[in-house]
Amino acid sequence: MTDSESITPLRYLSGQPINAVTFIHDYLQLLVGDRILTCGAMPILVARAGERLNPGDNGYCDAICARIGDRLDDCLNVPPLAIVLTLHSGYRLEVPFTVAGDVFVAETENGMPLVVSS
Repeated sequence: MTDSESITPLRYLSGQPINAVTFIHDYLQLLVGDRILTCGAMPILVARAGERLNPGDNGYCDAICARIGDRLDDCLNVPPLAIVLTLHSGYRLEVPFTVAGDVFVAETENGMPLVVSS
């Protein structure tokens, strides 16, 4: 992949809303449209103006949940991050690589799993 490239198998999710957010110990799942995106590491939430909320920051969970209803514009592979989810509102979810490597799992349009790892 190039330095910043759309993840082609997930382009079909463009325009789909975030319908639910589930926090599971040390990772996060997003229901986008009718597909579950599993972030193997907690993402950093970046606002349009550049403010960053990291896991553990005051208001982090509420700010992530406030993105419910927002639409996904793009899903990029942007090294050294694993995945950057760009939302219609201008917010971004930046998902870092984990020590274990597997960082992001999603279903492609035909239901096949897609794993992006280091």
